[in-house]
Amino acid sequence: MPKEGDFVVIDYTVSTNGKVFDTTKEDVAKSNNIFQEGRTYRPLAVCIGAGDVIVGLEKVLKDVKKGDKKAFTVEPKEAYGERNPELIKIVPLKAFQDNKINPVPGMVLDIDGMPARIQSVSGGRVRVDFNHELAGKTLEFSIEVIDVLTKPEDKVKALASNFFEEGSVDIKVEGDKVIVKPKRELLRKRNYPEAKQLFIAHTLTKIKEIKAVEFVETYEKE
Repeated sequence: MPKEGDFVVIDYTVSTNGKVFDTTKEDVAKSNNIFQEGRTYRPLAVCIGAGDVIVGLEKVLKDVKKGDKKAFTVEPKEAYGERNPELIKIVPLKAFQDNKINPVPGMVLDIDGMPARIQSVSGGRVRVDFNHELAGKTLEFSIEVIDVLTKPEDKVKALASNFFEEGSVDIKVEGDKVIVKPKRELLRKRNYPEAKQLFIAHTLTKIKEIKAVEFVETYEKE
């Protein structure tokens, strides 16, 4: 069984009230009309004990082996918590207008670093819900365990798959050091600097055997 620090690679589909809202499988996303252009659909690498996923899912992942397929539910207390009425606020419409925002019901905004959903707009007042959109909901999971990884090199490559497109980087592990060579096409992508920093942070935090990460980047004239 996986222990803390091991990586479990899974395909998953998660629903609430029978409606699929997230999946790692492209065909499932398309058949449920939730396909997102630009998203790469592929298995997810989860580090046990790192808080990568909700408590209820991690509990199941601590008791799996490669090839397992499981269907289970996660109650709100081990998912995104119960809905809190105190997180529903009334905000003056003028506060939005001053920021050149025209709030409409269903709109999701970032307010003071917190995601917020507009519930209603009436009489110069805006009702805003700061609860997570899945708060109070029981989640229905279907997962398949693709692999359980214990070797540092396998963990590094799994993390890379979470942040970079397949085939866009060459990775080598030498002792306690990771050497990453991005392909030319990757260096041109706008999200590359952020993905690079996230990969470095997650690698050094989650893989105790790794002490350093080096990126070897070559830029050429067009």
